[in-house]
Amino acid sequence: WERLGNIVVLPSLAFNHKIWDSVSAELWPIVASSLGAVRLARQ
Repeated sequence: WERLGNIVVLPSLAFNHKIWDSVSAELWPIVASSLGAVRLARQ
């Protein structure tokens, strides 16, 4: 992954499995925070 300011850019295949479609939206801010970011993006 790569950091751009307060955004972490994940590789295009990160969290790409269909199981992630059912994960609550509340998880993504936790993932971002754990990586020291505010927002997540995918290439």
